[in-house]
Amino acid sequence: MLQKASPSHQNQPCQNQLGETMSVQTHGSVKYIDQAPGLDPSGRAPETGEAEEAESSSESDPTAFFDTEDHALARYGVVLRRRAGDDGGWRLLVLEGDGAWETTMPLLKTAPERIPAALLRLLEGVSAGSELSAVPAPSELPEEPGPALETGAELLTRMIAQLTGELVRWDLKVRLDVPDAVHQMRVTARSLRSVLKAGKRFFDDDVVAEIESWLRELGRSLSEARDAEVALEMLPDRLEACGDAVGTAFADRELAEAEAHLRTTSAAARRHVGRSEHIAGLARVRSFAADLPLSEKAGKLSARKTANKLLKRSLKKTRKAAARSAEFERTGEAADTTARLVHLHSVRKAAKRVRYVAAAVDRAGVVPGAWVRSAGEEAKRVQKALGETMDAMVLETWLRRRAVKLHGSRSDHYALGMLHGAEMERVRAGVEQGADVIRELLPDSGQDQN
Repeated sequence: MLQKASPSHQNQPCQNQLGETMSVQTHGSVKYIDQAPGLDPSGRAPETGEAEEAESSSESDPTAFFDTEDHALARYGVVLRRRAGDDGGWRLLVLEGDGAWETTMPLLKTAPERIPAALLRLLEGVSAGSELSAVPAPSELPEEPGPALETGAELLTRMIAQLTGELVRWDLKVRLDVPDAVHQMRVTARSLRSVLKAGKRFFDDDVVAEIESWLRELGRSLSEARDAEVALEMLPDRLEACGDAVGTAFADRELAEAEAHLRTTSAAARRHVGRSEHIAGLARVRSFAADLPLSEKAGKLSARKTANKLLKRSLKKTRKAAARSAEFERTGEAADTTARLVHLHSVRKAAKRVRYVAAAVDRAGVVPGAWVRSAGEEAKRVQKALGETMDAMVLETWLRRRAVKLHGSRSDHYALGMLHGAEMERVRAGVEQGADVIRELLPDSGQDQN
């Protein structure tokens, strides 16, 4: 059973692959061990009565560690430990920062040495179906990003390997129902897809299209749960902004409905990652990352020039989307809010791809050219500004669906209508502001793009 050690609503430090600090709060029964005494990078966290040193594992040892033959668990920062005896049990750790996420399970009464099926299911994405057996205690994990990169091939290999590793880790965290895991797995899938699209000319094999397609479908399968998260995150502030105009009973009911919807959609996301098709797709991504079909061009360019090309390609697509949106605004059809939102969404998605590629380049340890860095920062600002409007659209959609569901009931239609109307106004205002923001993305002539 998963446990949460921190007090209710206490924040925990977590960081995603974009380098953003995540505020993790009490969520179900998840446990995050923050700087636990004795927890080292190998995941060893001695308990009372447990020897602090164990160089090897065997069936007779009180504590045994398990991994695949190729050390997949250690590679992805995962530790599986079994402790024998009356107080024994299984302990699964997913290392993160100075601590780890933890789940524990009791030993099987009839076969205490056997790994529980529930644990094996949790680890399907990490183990890729390989057998887990006793191994020596895990050693310290290597630090990122590693040696300096010289060629574009080295840069692409590192970027894709890092993102694939994150995808595998978020897959496990989604299964564990770790807070924000659905969102971060979706971000990681989109980041990997963005890098593949930006680096399309550096690959020789058609398998890239297959990987991109799988990543796109993964993102779609997680979208409903993410929208439910956004709606629930925004709803309390919106209710508070209405003040006494909405009663406590109405507010409590709507929050409860939003929480229930999040539980339902999160469960659907967990079911998706447990499907054999998903597990097979994740295995294909791992195989692809381990042996990239890179072209000769990738090996001839320097890592910095390759980074510049990746970002410029992403920026070019963003500016094309911005130009289409600006042209639409000039056609006289701007009264169509829905159509304007479609254009804003396209620009935001393109700007996010720039941000994803820039973050992957940075994490790989390569610094692109000054102009590219500046343009990337501008795309990041635009994406964030447009994101507020798109989030408001998510909540507006939720409220509209609630109104349809409650039609004909004795519920407080006035309060719901007021809440929905206020959100529609925010969306309309965001569309107007978005048109101005997008114009800032249109290129100026004469800039040094080297």
